Amino acid sequence: NPFVRIGLPDEESAVKILSRSVLIRSIIDVWAQSTTYTDLFTQLKNLSEEKLTRFYKDDYTFSIRIESFNKKVPFSQQKDLLMKLDFLPFGGSVKLKQPDFTFYLLQDFGDDCNQPREQPSRLFFGRLIGFGQRDILRNYKVTERKYIGNTSMSAELCFLMANQALARSLIYDPFVGTGSITLACAHFGAFTLGADIDPNILHGRGRSSRAKGPKFRGPDENVYANYCQYKLQSNFVDVMVLDAAKPAWKDGLHFDAIVTDPPYGIREGARKVLSKSDGAFAKTSQYNLSKVYKDLLSFAAKHLRMYGRLVFWLPFHRPSYTDELIPKHPCLTVTSNSEQVLNSNIARRLITMEKTKTFHNVRI
Repeated sequence: NPFVRIGLPDEESAVKILSRSVLIRSIIDVWAQSTTYTDLFTQLKNLSEEKLTRFYKDDYTFSIRIESFNKKVPFSQQKDLLMKLDFLPFGGSVKLKQPDFTFYLLQDFGDDCNQPREQPSRLFFGRLIGFGQRDILRNYKVTERKYIGNTSMSAELCFLMANQALARSLIYDPFVGTGSITLACAHFGAFTLGADIDPNILHGRGRSSRAKGPKFRGPDENVYANYCQYKLQSNFVDVMVLDAAKPAWKDGLHFDAIVTDPPYGIREGARKVLSKSDGAFAKTSQYNLSKVYKDLLSFAAKHLRMYGRLVFWLPFHRPSYTDELIPKHPCLTVTSNSEQVLNSNIARRLITMEKTKTFHNVRI
């Protein structure tokens, strides 16, 4: 059900939420809520003068829109409802496109899509505060980017991760790949660093991941090219070839957030450098998944600033999942745990942790 009733201290708080959220379509200041039209209209007729005063001015324009969930309401019925709302003492004139104020009558016909209710189970009337950032998802659509890979994460999930991380200042992704996650963080003003064990991914070498077009990537296809595409070059610090199992950072370096999607699939499994590698290119071996997460949490505990956040995806077998399976570290506290269902048996969870204790060489 798309209607969620929340309490906020003021309109400014709603505007701040809308400026970042990619899941919220809109926020409406609810003036009346009921299960019947009669009671809804009665509530509106009894609104306080204080609530309505600002809308009396003749030089304002307004519109009233009717939307329903789980049932298509005929235009004739919508017109009747609009006529019944003519008692509202709005000044000014009606303007359908870009009015000064927009009001919504929302009708909720229940959650059963196979058998919607004859009459709405809930009715809301209120003033539109604003819209969320859904347009961002279209602008950052993966297929429209200069550079993509086999496992480039969708824009929606990347922006969710950026918000969970409270993306600001310096962000690091130790499994950066094609940079989809850091790109979303950069959009919100963060300066981004990334690392990956595969130099071909970072520098855009090898076969193209696109279904159509050239078989091999061009010289201008790389992580930095995507930043240039969205005019975010100033937020790009660097990407480098590093082994997550053997981090090379000095102890004094601290990030505001670490945001990542460790490779856990069959197609793109985790790798680490062998202890002895000869020749120009390092040889790699499989990187055990449990060790990946153990190392990730230890790294975050050491290199996050206090109250900085670690955000990562964790795959699970749904029937056997319990919260006890989430990896733990004494310096990190879980603040969020959300499931994305992939099929009846497999899911992954977006885990957000916050550093709440200083690191003193503790181990998991």
